[in-house]
Amino acid sequence: MTKNQMFYLQTIYHNNIGATYFFKDNLDPDLSMNKIQIIIGDIALILEDNEIFSFLEVIESVKMACKCDDCNELKQITCNTSYTKLIFKSTRKNINELEDLIKGTIFEIQLNSLIN
Repeated sequence: MTKNQMFYLQTIYHNNIGATYFFKDNLDPDLSMNKIQIIIGDIALILEDNEIFSFLEVIESVKMACKCDDCNELKQITCNTSYTKLIFKSTRKNINELEDLIKGTIFEIQLNSLIN
């Protein structure tokens, strides 16, 4: 990134827990589309487009680990990206919202690639 280079975000999908955006270079709007920023509260993750599928697999495995109907234990999610490793804990409700956010994002990305 050069000194005066700026980036902007193009909304992909949002729900109650957060939002996802394409991370784009404003000098050439068609570049940098392979980076996705996920905003969850005060946390921002930047993932490559292929990493979002791995993140969904982690979320789905966390959901499958517990079969309790009224489970109140926090679930640990580990997200390994090309930038960092992130570990956080979340409630079952938030994990469901996070799963929707990621699945909605993947759907929008795939739909966008079909249209374009």
